[in-house]
Amino acid sequence: MIIVGDVHGKINSFLKLLKKIPKKEIIQLGDLGFKEEHDWALKNHKKYNFKVLFGNHDYYPMLNEEHSLGNWGFNTLNDGRVVFWVRGANSIDLHHRTEGVDWFSNEELTYMEFHDIINHYEKIKPDVMITHDCPDIIVEELFKFNSFKSITSQGLGAMFSLHQPEQWIFGHHHKDVTKIINNCQFTCLNELNYIEL
Repeated sequence: MIIVGDVHGKINSFLKLLKKIPKKEIIQLGDLGFKEEHDWALKNHKKYNFKVLFGNHDYYPMLNEEHSLGNWGFNTLNDGRVVFWVRGANSIDLHHRTEGVDWFSNEELTYMEFHDIINHYEKIKPDVMITHDCPDIIVEELFKFNSFKSITSQGLGAMFSLHQPEQWIFGHHHKDVTKIINNCQFTCLNELNYIEL
């Protein structure tokens, strides 16, 4: 499985990457783009074997289309490791955006939705987490600033406090950083960078 960072509308660059790593299952970490980019993804995801884990800069009317990983889910890799994913993040730039065009009020899961997901997470105890954003305490540790405590970062923080996976891969912050925290290797991927599980 290949995990690819944010795309932010750079579909030509994403396509070059997809052609370079054929015959692998690919998860794109969100911020693919908006309507045009998601229309393209819906038409091409089977051809290039990828799915999108929606972030905050995605076209949410297409959240339930077949190119999307939905709100959350999990899968078992060939080596037996369990991968768990959760979508969403908070847009700090929403005052520059237009609701229904390039900002959507459901970009984050609700507290109730997170409550349900956390219960599943605690039972499954995955080996690998894949998210668009990361736990709030990890933002502070990796990027040395106090993050805005969004529903997403708090929910992911609650998950991390309950169970520490071996590996946690995320995007959103547009930097390549890897650090082991509480025996979990956190990897932030910059735009269009990728990692193989």
